[in-house]
Amino acid sequence: LYYYLMAGWTGLLETLRLIDMSLWTFSSSGWFIPNFPRAVLLMKLPWLLLDISLWALIASLLKPTQRNHFTWIYLLFPSQIWVSFVMGQNDILPALSTVLALWCANRALRQDKLVWSFCAMLSLGIGGGVKSYPLLLVLPTALVLGQGIIQILALIVAGTLPFAVAVLPFLKTAAFVEGALRNHEGMALLNMTFGTGAQTAPVFLVLYSLLLALLAFIAFPKTLRTLRLVYLSVLMLLFIGSTWPFNWLVWLTPLLAWTIVKDQVADVLYFMIGIYFVMYITVWGKPIGGYS
Repeated sequence: LYYYLMAGWTGLLETLRLIDMSLWTFSSSGWFIPNFPRAVLLMKLPWLLLDISLWALIASLLKPTQRNHFTWIYLLFPSQIWVSFVMGQNDILPALSTVLALWCANRALRQDKLVWSFCAMLSLGIGGGVKSYPLLLVLPTALVLGQGIIQILALIVAGTLPFAVAVLPFLKTAAFVEGALRNHEGMALLNMTFGTGAQTAPVFLVLYSLLLALLAFIAFPKTLRTLRLVYLSVLMLLFIGSTWPFNWLVWLTPLLAWTIVKDQVADVLYFMIGIYFVMYITVWGKPIGGYS
């Protein structure tokens, strides 16, 4: 889905004659892009709009007195600035899809309307078409929003359908399967294991399954706060159980900033993660955190 988005945006810019990619040249000896600053600004403009949209969705769920606090600690966080606007990584897209899912879930829980529950699930499925981690949120979201087994199953189908539609045409392409579905970053989820003699079990799968069991069999308040903390828990398990690149912080920071402001958690935790990020890209041995 990311490639469709960028191809469409690039095509629009060329149609409006704001850029002309036929004049862009790349070779082993160098590269040339006419009006380079303008081209960079225009190509990264969608990330700015998406980042502002994500901020606006969360801000709409906060009290007016909390919005300034959230704005400062989110928009100025190092990973948000670096990953989206310097590197140009697409992690803001799935991050936005998860926040939009929570916004829709809030409507579903407050208005008791099933249509908003399906909107939340579809948002996760669309985000999963860019980066697969929102698919890990489909099951817990269905368990929180669903009322009865039939409704839960229907929500799960809605959450996986956009992803299935996006990837089905490419499943026979070996490069896509290896590069997108079985890439080393995603498969790293299975690297850290619990050992019991001859048997091992991936840490992430064990803890994730335990979380799903708690949601399925233990009574809990069906609120937006519950779902937000579940999302944070899944992401924390993801980070604990795998080796992850620093651009994944973009998935976490909106939810963490939201939780710090909403639940009045000390800001120091958030800024410690920011300090870690800055050290990660400046001190680590590989160029810019492993990306050259």
